[in-house]
Amino acid sequence: MAVAVTFDYKTKHAVERTQSGQVVARPAIPSSAGLYVIRNKDQARAVYAGTSSNLQQRFKGRFEVFRETGLTDAVLANIRIYIIKLKIDDQARAVDDTGIVYPRDGQIDVENLLIRSIVAKAHCNVFNVAKWQIFRNPYAQRLDVEFDNFPHSTRYFIPNNFNVPSNGTF
Repeated sequence: MAVAVTFDYKTKHAVERTQSGQVVARPAIPSSAGLYVIRNKDQARAVYAGTSSNLQQRFKGRFEVFRETGLTDAVLANIRIYIIKLKIDDQARAVDDTGIVYPRDGQIDVENLLIRSIVAKAHCNVFNVAKWQIFRNPYAQRLDVEFDNFPHSTRYFIPNNFNVPSNGTF
């Protein structure tokens, strides 16, 4: 029997500046927990991936940095944020700021798993280097890694489904 980890596409958000100069996402980022990927369409093979127990709060600070550093409207127009839901064995799971979940008497660093999947399987650069280390399947059974419902535009950084052998690494 395998453990199934599913990264399920939830929403896509464009970044823009309001008339008052505030940088925001359209539609608004939810305040729920989740994983995310940020990409700049000008840098096709480079993304940033992470996790948060409150995505809205996490991005509030990032948007302030975008404004304060003077990113132009043209640069902001190329930034996309993808929010990703997590399921383990078809059950929705919340993810906190550590990126670690505890299914089946073990733990999986799903943030590390997502980042390693993008780096090793889709051959993209991920700027969140804190989680670049090798991923180890913590189970004595196969780990199925699935990417569901992602739009075609994400195919260059979202890999195909794959599996990791019991106690295997990649």
